[in-house]
Amino acid sequence: MFGTTVSGRPSQVSGVEQIVGLFINTIPSRVNFSLSGTLGELLSHIHGDNIRREEYSYMPLADIQKLSELPQGSAMFDSYLVFQNYPVEDVIEQKRDDLGLSFEDSQSYEASNYKLMLLAENGKTLQLGFKYNANEFSKETISALLSHLENVICQMATSDLETSVKKLSLLSEQEQRVLLSDWGAGQTFTGLDTTSFIEQFNDQVAKTPNAIAVISGSAQLTYGELNSRANQLAHYLISQGIENDIPVALCLSRTPQMVIALMGVLKARGAYLPLDPGYPRARIRYLLDDAKVSLVISDSVLSQELELLDETLVCLDDSEFLSLLQQQPTESPEVSIFGSDMAYVIYTSGTTGQPKGVMVTHGGLMNYVSHAGRDYLVEVQGAW
Repeated sequence: MFGTTVSGRPSQVSGVEQIVGLFINTIPSRVNFSLSGTLGELLSHIHGDNIRREEYSYMPLADIQKLSELPQGSAMFDSYLVFQNYPVEDVIEQKRDDLGLSFEDSQSYEASNYKLMLLAENGKTLQLGFKYNANEFSKETISALLSHLENVICQMATSDLETSVKKLSLLSEQEQRVLLSDWGAGQTFTGLDTTSFIEQFNDQVAKTPNAIAVISGSAQLTYGELNSRANQLAHYLISQGIENDIPVALCLSRTPQMVIALMGVLKARGAYLPLDPGYPRARIRYLLDDAKVSLVISDSVLSQELELLDETLVCLDDSEFLSLLQQQPTESPEVSIFGSDMAYVIYTSGTTGQPKGVMVTHGGLMNYVSHAGRDYLVEVQGAW
C-alpha cells in the first residue's frame, strides 16, 4: 500500500481545468501481484485500477480511511508516488518567449509528513528521484532503492509482455554475483525452481524402504509404510479438490499420524497450515479464516474440543474415513511439484497486531533441509 498524488479534478466535470483552486489529492494505491502472472497482465491490472480509482480522486484521505477497516488514527501508508507529467519547462519557455519574462535563481523547499516520496517526471526522459526522512533512511539505503527501481524498469522496458513477473529481478548482475558467489562461497544451494521436498523424500523411500522414518514412543513407521499411507491420504485430498498452493490445516498431536498427514498434503501438492492444539480458540479461528482454509485434518477428540465445524473436517481416527482411505492407491500421485510451489504456511505470534502468514516454498524448505542435514547430521543408519 502506498499513496499516489492525483490532480483531483474529475474529467467528467465540465470546465474543471478552468476552475481556480488547488485540487491536488493523495489517495491510497495497492498492487496485487497475485492476480498477475505475466508483465502484460500486471500492467493491465494497474491501468484498470488507476481508471477505477479516478472516480474517487476528489475524496479527502480522511474520508477514504473511514471507509477502510483500519483502526482510527493509524496511517494508511507512509510512502507515496508523485508522477509529474505536466510540461512545466515547455510552458515556462513559451511564456518567456510570449511575454519576455525570464526566471532566474529559483529555489523551492518542500516538507512532508511521509517518510518516503518517489518523484517521477516525464519529459524527454523519465527522471526518478526520492525525497526522504533522513532519520528513517540512510543515503546508502536510498541509493540501493533507486538502483533496484532502475533495474526493474529497464527489465520491463526490454521484456516481452508475456514475461513472467517472477522473472523480474531487483538485483543487478553484480549484486547477484556478490550474493551467490562472494558471500556464498563454499556454500551449497539447491535448485529452487526444480527441486521439491517430495522428490527428495521419494528418492529416500526408493533407497531405504525398510529403514525407520518415524519414531514416537513405541510406535514406528518405515519409509515404505509412511510413503504408502501418505500416498493414500494424498489421493483422497486430490479427490476433494486440493491442488497447487491450496492450504490444508493440520490440528493434530505429535504422533506418527501428524507426519502422515503432513506428507499427504505435500504429496497432493497442497500446503499445510500447522495448528497447535494448545492455541487459544480465537487464534485458531483467525488463522483458519485468514488462510482461507476449506479442509482441516484432525482427530475426533481435538475437533470437538476446538469446534472446527465451519470447514470440511477429516478425522484420521474415524472408522469410516479409515475404511475409505484403505481403498486409495498406495502409489505416489502423478502430480508435478516445483521448488516454487508453496509447502506450508507459518504464522507470526501477532504480538504487534494480528498474526501474519509466511508462505514457505519447497525450494526454501529444501534449503533448510540441506542445511540441517549438513550441520545437524545425525549418525543413524538410513536417516535422512
